[in-house]
Amino acid sequence: MKFIVACGTSDGEKLTDDHFGESNYFYIYDLSGHDSKFVKKLENDTREEDVDLGHGDPGKAKEVSQILKKESVTVVLAHQMGPNIIKISKRFVPVIYRGREVDRAIDLLLDNIHLVEREWRKGEKRDYVVLDEE
Repeated sequence: MKFIVACGTSDGEKLTDDHFGESNYFYIYDLSGHDSKFVKKLENDTREEDVDLGHGDPGKAKEVSQILKKESVTVVLAHQMGPNIIKISKRFVPVIYRGREVDRAIDLLLDNIHLVEREWRKGEKRDYVVLDEE
């Protein structure tokens, strides 16, 4: 199964140390089989528009979701997720990686893609996946 993953980052090397929706950029990856391919760097322009909105604002979740759906994203990968994780999981499989390195997170995601597939099949009743270093 193929998944399109959005990583929340500020520099492309480390996952942002804030909630996913607060990332400066979303790095988009195509995961097919046992391979990953970087697709593009996408600016998170909702950060500037929603300065007054707090964490968990439903408008923020909607805006971020619309940006990612245009890119056919199915998985969101972050170091942290905020209260919007429940709203986001209706459209995406949220994956929380306890580390910070983007490359390592993508590798672990590939190694555990069966967990993502399981959640994807649940539809709007998805839960999030947590990846820890082993």
